[in-house]
Amino acid sequence: MASSTGVRFAVRTAPWESKGQSKGLELAAVSELQLATGHSIEALSSVSADQIHEAVSGWCFANFNTAKSVLELRTSSTFVLILKGFIADRLESMGCEKARVSQIVLSVHDHRQCKSEPRAVTLLNLSFDEMDFVGLCTGDSAIEMTPTDTIPILAEIRQSDTEPEAWATYGTVASFDTYIATILQSIGVTNSSVAHKTVEKQGYFCKRIQVPRVCRDALYMRSGFFGIQFKPLRHPNDPLEEGLEVIRAEGNNSLMSVAKQLESTTGFLGCFSSMGTVYVRAKDDDIATIRKVLFPDSTRFNAENWGMKAKFRYKVMGFPAGITPVKAFQTLQDMGWIVIPGLVVHASELATVYVSADERPPHTKFHTTQGIIQISEAERAARQKVQIRPVKAPESDTSGVASSRSSSTTDPWSKWDPWKGAKSQEVSSPTVQPCSLQSRVVELEKKMQGVHQSIGKLQDEQALTRTKLDHMAEKNSSGFATLMEMISELKEMQGGSSRQSTPVRSPPFKAARSE
Repeated sequence: MASSTGVRFAVRTAPWESKGQSKGLELAAVSELQLATGHSIEALSSVSADQIHEAVSGWCFANFNTAKSVLELRTSSTFVLILKGFIADRLESMGCEKARVSQIVLSVHDHRQCKSEPRAVTLLNLSFDEMDFVGLCTGDSAIEMTPTDTIPILAEIRQSDTEPEAWATYGTVASFDTYIATILQSIGVTNSSVAHKTVEKQGYFCKRIQVPRVCRDALYMRSGFFGIQFKPLRHPNDPLEEGLEVIRAEGNNSLMSVAKQLESTTGFLGCFSSMGTVYVRAKDDDIATIRKVLFPDSTRFNAENWGMKAKFRYKVMGFPAGITPVKAFQTLQDMGWIVIPGLVVHASELATVYVSADERPPHTKFHTTQGIIQISEAERAARQKVQIRPVKAPESDTSGVASSRSSSTTDPWSKWDPWKGAKSQEVSSPTVQPCSLQSRVVELEKKMQGVHQSIGKLQDEQALTRTKLDHMAEKNSSGFATLMEMISELKEMQGGSSRQSTPVRSPPFKAARSE
């Protein structure tokens, strides 16, 4: 909608799910879905995300968090969740049956923008009976279309992770694009891949590419050389990649040196850097081979756990202070649980051992001759966003100053975290314009000055009122004292006159005249 001044205002999009008074997206055409029996679902209706229960029926646009909360729910009639994006892998990793999940493209109507458009969605059926499952309606007139199984990969180069010679060669957009095109051609996916425009920042280039899933390992093997690395685009809650293990490389070796060290090692799937730490990818069958090259003298590994995948992370509490990784491993092995010991945090009397394992522990608490050992999942604290706080500039400086403060959380896994590479990509903080900041500071100072003036006037009025009240109280007190004195004088005068006066005699009785 355009205003009279010609300025166009953007219309907010509707939320994905309906909840309470907030109305979300709707199905543009109910006929695009059908039951597993082939029947239509036009008799069903939309359900709000806060009205899901065992007897509900219909469909519901739901966020991922809502889906997680009702994952174990089973309804007595037809009910399906419509989730945003293709997230079947995430749902299946959480225990959802594959038959209940399907990824389709569906027409969705946005009532705020008054338009309908196709969206990538994932259907999650929650009904007991498989005959009540909802899926895409594909009639005889549907055009046959082969599904494409591609994955998004981020190719990037960062000057801080690259040797000077390599940055001088590939530190331009043209040379970076040429190298990526050469890699895609070498693995034979030039015609089956999609390369987006390169994003350029200070000392950093990145390009998003879509490649067939079957070519993932071939592309990963080229990661790390000349400082150019290939990372999967992932969300923090995404399941671990299948078929490989991410291992943290210890020491201060550069990305290029680690890639050269493992170039000819069996099972090497390239390396990448995240927040100054180098990580190595290894095929599942060759995890032990890669670890023996990276940690030849480490006491954390032995014949039992060299080739173990680190699927789960736990913290084990109750060990006495001074416990070693070897002793912790032996104790947990006696319990029937094989682990990879990691960081050991020693307190004054007790110690906490962080471990990884490919299986969950048989018990979360067990007894030893020294006492109780307790096991719990090691949950990583979410990374907080960088906050930009304005700072008042000194009087001699006419430009605005912005102070960026990044709050971080202490993470005991940061020293040997093999999952850090799966985190979301580093987001640069927004730039604060000095001019806008300075004008805002000036405006706030003017408002504060007005507040101080108002407070001063109020204080003056209160002082004047207090003075008037004191004067009135003093005046009233003086008048009351005068009145009391007058009353006392009147009482004294009345008392004196009553004592000095004599009684008045009555006149004599007159006798009656005799005739």
